[in-house]
Amino acid sequence: MTRGRDWCWGDQDGEGGVGQVVSVRGWEAETGNSVAEVVWQGSSVIYQYRVGHKGKVDLQSKQQRGDHLDNVTPCYIDHLPVFAGIRDTHSTALTGSDSTLLPAIRLSQQKMDERAARKAILNAAKHCRLDTLALLLNCFPNQINGRCNGKSAIMLAAHQGHLKVLQFLLSRGADLSACDRNGHSALHFAVEGRQQDSVSLILSAGASVDCRNYKSLTPLHLAAYLSDVECIKVLLDHHAKVSARDHDGSTALHLAVLNTFSRNAFHVLLSAPDADLGQCDQKGFNVLHLAAMKGCTNAVKMILMHRPDLLNVAKSDGFTALHLASVNNRIQTAEMLVQVSGIELDARDVSARTPLHHAGELRHTALVKLLLRNGANPNRSDSEKNTAYRSASKCDNTTKLGKDLLISSGDCGDRDLPRRTEGDEKTKLMQKLQELENELSCKICMERRKEVVFLCGHGSCRPCSESLAACHLCRGSVAKIVHLY
Repeated sequence: MTRGRDWCWGDQDGEGGVGQVVSVRGWEAETGNSVAEVVWQGSSVIYQYRVGHKGKVDLQSKQQRGDHLDNVTPCYIDHLPVFAGIRDTHSTALTGSDSTLLPAIRLSQQKMDERAARKAILNAAKHCRLDTLALLLNCFPNQINGRCNGKSAIMLAAHQGHLKVLQFLLSRGADLSACDRNGHSALHFAVEGRQQDSVSLILSAGASVDCRNYKSLTPLHLAAYLSDVECIKVLLDHHAKVSARDHDGSTALHLAVLNTFSRNAFHVLLSAPDADLGQCDQKGFNVLHLAAMKGCTNAVKMILMHRPDLLNVAKSDGFTALHLASVNNRIQTAEMLVQVSGIELDARDVSARTPLHHAGELRHTALVKLLLRNGANPNRSDSEKNTAYRSASKCDNTTKLGKDLLISSGDCGDRDLPRRTEGDEKTKLMQKLQELENELSCKICMERRKEVVFLCGHGSCRPCSESLAACHLCRGSVAKIVHLY
């Protein structure tokens, strides 16, 4: 192929080079067989050109004539338009918007390099061009598992849900166990693309339902994170393990509460025989802990319906679900938890700190109110003998509202930390005012304000300065006087 009559694409062809067509397709729903994908010599980039779209033809075919054109074997000889039964072998121009091309692709296995072939194969699989894919694989059968950027044709077809392409690739021996750079197999790609039919087809072809990527994530982990109910059902029908752990120790149930939570997806996961809400990840979080920390109130409700015994279960650091909701300011989750029968409002962590300690210290005012209103004890001391009031008092003044809330609850250890009275505040302000006046007054006469400053930094009123030869404080020479305004 070389430039045609309507060429307007600069030097994409390498300044008048020769290229090969790798596929011909339509332009969306407008015209059929009207766009050609071409790879130019010396390049692996696939470009798209008009060969009939809107009456424009950017390319023309060159016949092989002995050694002409550097022995280029034509790969798209019959590209020219057939109009009224007559093939125009000289002109590449089309007239009329209804003119179409009837392409006949003949690939040259000798001239098309394998890198370009891999790209063309993946492009055909991604866009469901089965005829083009078949022609390419007939010429390059060893590229059935070829990769571009770590991905193979079967991975892209699985992700896009092209079942016919998947079936064709499987019939040609595509490797289902092959992985990309992240360890994702075709089954992972199908789940990521939310293609439950692809998932079912790949599993029926013998793929391992619990295959793992490089982070030990199974396809069920991904489906749970995406809350894809249909993919979860297909995977569980093939006996996927809900209890399988990734490299962080998380199960599918853990991941189900991390992203957009779906009650339906979570319910399907809980129906699995090996589903265990009490399993902990490597940081000691069970599923309830994680849901409380994330503020996923609906998940907390479902978990407690199935496992009410987890309500007061603590992590290794002593944090219960209520601790985690309080620390992370999950007010709705905490409000639901305090209403559950049997909740321990004053549960202590390894430092003997209650949820109220943490809420007060972190200035979570609404949570402080909630806990006090439901009976949390502000007088419980931690391992350092600090009550919740003392913990709040150690913070800066922005915690004043939290301290006031604690004080208003009753006996909060006021005898240990006496409150400042209005008289104390007034006395302190008067002291600061006096200090400021002393700083601004003349230290010689003690009657007038400072009006001049010496180079040493000390100063006095103007009348007193007139008789000074040396500074009255540091005895430095008064060489110059600076007037204050």
